[in-house]
Amino acid sequence: MAAEASEQKLTISVASDPRAQAQIPRIRARAALLGAFATLFLSWHAGTPLFVAGVRAIVAGVCCYLVAWAAALQVWRTVIATELRRAAAEAEEQQ
Repeated sequence: MAAEASEQKLTISVASDPRAQAQIPRIRARAALLGAFATLFLSWHAGTPLFVAGVRAIVAGVCCYLVAWAAALQVWRTVIATELRRAAAEAEEQQ
């Protein structure tokens, strides 16, 4: 019983990786801004009233934010899994 309490379960996640913690918010923000500004410019350039173009830009910014978030999480999951496999292979070679 004491042995079970002393054992800590090791969990590896994107949230615990400091590189991912720094990069994912940056990617989300840049994608949202780029999507919003591009939509605003293209809508305004096409002759859409400014209010409608602004609403479209906000919606596009939110959509880009969510898509970038999902994509960044998937990329980081793949990166972390690859690093774990590589570390396991190196540990196996050393033994």
